[in-house]
Parts: sequence; structure tokens; C-alpha cells
Amino acid sequence: MTEAGKAGPGPEAARITASSAQARAAVAAAFRAEAGHLTASLVRSLGDFDLAEESLQEAVVQALEHWPREGIPRRPGPYQIEAAIAACHAEAPSFESTDWVQVVALYDLLLEIEPSPVVSLNRTLAIWRLAGAQVAFRELDQLATELDDYHIYHAARGELLSEMGYDEQARAARLKAHDLTHNQAERALLRQRLLL
Repeated sequence: MTEAGKAGPGPEAARITASSAQARAAVAAAFRAEAGHLTASLVRSLGDFDLAEESLQEAVVQALEHWPREGIPRRPGPYQIEAAIAACHAEAPSFESTDWVQVVALYDLLLEIEPSPVVSLNRTLAIWRLAGAQVAFRELDQLATELDDYHIYHAARGELLSEMGYDEQARAARLKAHDLTHNQAERALLRQRLLL
């Protein structure tokens, strides 16, 4: 809320409306401005120049596809990394075959550019797939203070605890996640997980 009690800018304020030509020009400008830094960071994280270049190119393709429809993000660097993460998931033939090493490396890069507890949580979930529940749980525990009122944190905690065999604690975490969300689809899924 603003001082006058009026609602402030909504989520759409994070994007600039643009025509297709403006969006293409913005993608080109963002690529010129960010490509060197992002490529170097991706090479450092992934250890593979070709893979880094491919990830960045995929991010450009995603931006060319989405920016004309959804608007231009005010900070395209993080958007490009998020697009590369989405591409990792989309290109994998199955969830299990996702390149989790690349996903973790991309989250590391995103945390450098735009650190947040939610990005850390997403990275932790990728770590789970890469290194197992115990390693991920230790990382998740470090986010407890910042994410205690976030239902996804508690849902993830429930899944990790369940995988480690702590069924009662898993149930308590899932119940807390259920109580924190108002989304009916998420509540139904959590109710189903509570019955397991």
C-alpha cells in the first residue's frame, strides 16, 4: 500500500509493455549487455563453455518467445537464467533425467545476481535430486527463519522428512504447509499427501 492507502503497483509493474519489434530490440540489448558476464559465470559454474553458450542461447530463444507476449522484464539478467533453468526441465525426457548439475549451477548464478530465500529454496530442491534428502535438509534448515511463513518451504520440508523416514515430522510439516496456503489446488494436494 502507498502512503495514501491506495494499492501500489502490482506484479505487472515488473515488466514493460512492448511491441514485438521493441521486445526483439530489448532481447538484443540485454544479450549484448549481459552475455559476457553470464557466459563467464556459467562457464565457472558449469565447467563447460559449450554448455554455457548453449544455455545462454536457449535463454535468448525463450526471451524472444515470451517478451513480446508478457512484456520486457526490468532486469533481464535473472530472467535469462530462469529461462535457462526452465529449458533444463523442458528439454529433459523425464523429471528423473533432468540435468540437476546444470540446474544447481544455474541457481548458484541466479543467487549471485538476485539473492533471495525463495531462490535458495529452489536450489535446495535441485540439490535434493542431486545429492539426496539429508544434504538438502541441512540446506533447507538454514532457510527456516526467512521462510517459516511460506507454505512451499514446509511442503518441501515434509517431503524431505518423509524420504528420510521421519513420518510424524513430515506430517506436521505438511499440515503447516496446508494451513499456510489459501490456494485450493495446493490444499487438496497437501491433504492427499497427509493421507499417505
